[in-house]
Amino acid sequence: MSFPLWTLPHVPRALVIRQVEPINVIQLSMKSKRLKSFLMIFKLFAYKLSLSFGADQGCSYDYKPPDCIHLSILFNEDDDWNYFERKSEWHFEFFAQNDAEKQLQRLQTQNLCILYDLGSQVLRIQRIQALTNHILDIVYFKKYELGHFIIPGYNSWNNFFLKDQINNFEKVDIDTRRFETWSAVALQDLFDNLRTEELWLKIRVDTPGARFKFNKMTHFHLHECDWLSVEDLIEVDSEWYYLSLIEPMDLMKIVNAWKSGKKLENLFEMTMDFQGKVSADDVLQQIDQFEGVRKDEEYGDDARFFKRDTDGQIAFICVAEQYFEFSLNKIGCTP
Repeated sequence: MSFPLWTLPHVPRALVIRQVEPINVIQLSMKSKRLKSFLMIFKLFAYKLSLSFGADQGCSYDYKPPDCIHLSILFNEDDDWNYFERKSEWHFEFFAQNDAEKQLQRLQTQNLCILYDLGSQVLRIQRIQALTNHILDIVYFKKYELGHFIIPGYNSWNNFFLKDQINNFEKVDIDTRRFETWSAVALQDLFDNLRTEELWLKIRVDTPGARFKFNKMTHFHLHECDWLSVEDLIEVDSEWYYLSLIEPMDLMKIVNAWKSGKKLENLFEMTMDFQGKVSADDVLQQIDQFEGVRKDEEYGDDARFFKRDTDGQIAFICVAEQYFEFSLNKIGCTP
């Protein structure tokens, strides 16, 4: 005798459904139109939906184009579950047909579904789109995360089927530098339409020196950012920055922009790797000319503390041949 679920009033029925493992509820909703219709009104709750277009997550050191799509649902916040008992996370993996058996052996768990590609790239995209839309219909998510590591034939933000449904991500990570060149127009479209707390980019742009405008974000990570001008960089409103392949001559422009108090007002920490080597002594000599600069033996000869002109905020910097650190989080940074 089955449980009389559908004889219950709506609210008690929703409470009963939420006592069931959410993974099982989602799977049942794919078979029951009645259950899906009910869940579209009384949605399940989850912490994060992560969608990644990428390569096999196994150990691979050959830089072949990616061959799979990963979709995972985290039902509890990161601190709420034991690392060794990941029962609150559910994965879908889309692989090429000839890799299916290998991946099934490696990834089989109670919370994993593996779906097979029939050889058509378009079909694979249609299937992940249908699956994702189904989940968005019946689950409320607090956060979203996107990793875009390029799939041949599907390599444009303009084709991303969720960009009109999800306009605010916790994190977006785009690493396409080896396989794709972005146009300046397409990249600005990404910046215009994307809202994210944390942006990681490792890309190549067809017109180095093009000007870009960015939305506000908390974390800004640019790997091999030889396409971004320092003038645009100092207009970015962010708190944490990581930058690589920065020209050494741009360093003092960044330091002066922060010191003036007119740019980079919310900057809290910044680290850089330089394109080539920089003379740390030359940079420090320029910084030593600032009013109120001081050394601290605890941090060595390559470090300085100096003040912002507008409010007296003290910053710490450390300069080496190929590395620069800026922080307001060191002992001694209190005005």
